[in-house]
Amino acid sequence: PAAAKDREHLALLDAAGGGAGAELYAALRPLAEAPGIAGLYERLDELAGAEVDDPRIAPLAAELVAAVPDEVLAVIPDGEPSPTGFGRVLLEDYPPAQREVVRRVMEALAVRVRAARGGTA
Repeated sequence: PAAAKDREHLALLDAAGGGAGAELYAALRPLAEAPGIAGLYERLDELAGAEVDDPRIAPLAAELVAAVPDEVLAVIPDGEPSPTGFGRVLLEDYPPAQREVVRRVMEALAVRVRAARGGTA
C-alpha cells in the first residue's frame, strides 16, 4: 500500500541524514498519524491500477496538499520538492496514476514553499 511506501521513503530520507532530511522526517511524522490521512492513503491505493487521466487524481492531490501543514514547508530544503534526484526516484516507485498524484502534490508543495519564502508562486 501507498502508506507503507511513504514510510519507506521517509526512512530513506531520514537515513540520508544531512540535517535537512532529519528535520523533514520529524516534521512529516505527525502528518502520517493525523486523522483522515489513512482515508487519503486508501484512495491513493485505489488508483494502483488506474490510468493517468483518472478523474480521481486531481481532487486527491489537492486534498493531500491541503493536509500538509505550513510547519512542514518551513523545513523543506531549497529547490525541493522537485522531480529530480530523490524526487524522481520516489516518483518512479509508484504505478502511473499514483505517480501522477504524487507529482502533482510535489509540484503544488514546491509552489507553496516558494510562496512561503517570498518567491513567486
